[in-house]
Amino acid sequence: MLVSPAFKLCTPGYDILKHVFHMLPMAVTGRLLRLMVGKSNYTIKLINELQARYWTVEYPVEALLNIFELYYFVEYNADLATIECPVFAIASQRDTVVSFAATTAALQKMTGAVTALKDMTHAKGYHAIVGEIFNEEKTDNEAIKEALGFLGAELP
Repeated sequence: MLVSPAFKLCTPGYDILKHVFHMLPMAVTGRLLRLMVGKSNYTIKLINELQARYWTVEYPVEALLNIFELYYFVEYNADLATIECPVFAIASQRDTVVSFAATTAALQKMTGAVTALKDMTHAKGYHAIVGEIFNEEKTDNEAIKEALGFLGAELP
């Protein structure tokens, strides 16, 4: 089960910056990222008490470098065709954090697996599309039923 899977960021310039951050030494990339962002810590704007209680809302910008490296590794080193287990992805075309198109492309590369994609573009949250922190109503029951049906049909 993949929820808002991140195969590519929607950040402007990501297609170039991923190579820059991958090739430079970590000591340089940290400084470069702080310079680009204009601060040392990244703070998420809180929308409610639940987010403040359960999320990490402030972290050093350098924490993003490990995420960038993970995405780079998956894009250039992981052979998605070798995945054999069923994969059910939940994503939104309105997501401004990670690319819906990259998720679709990644699922198509998983030729060894049975895959399904639930488009949650209708959800109130654009990136955090399941759960009650960003979606005041309960998680879409249809999405839950689809996921359980898919897993029930595909798992022994």
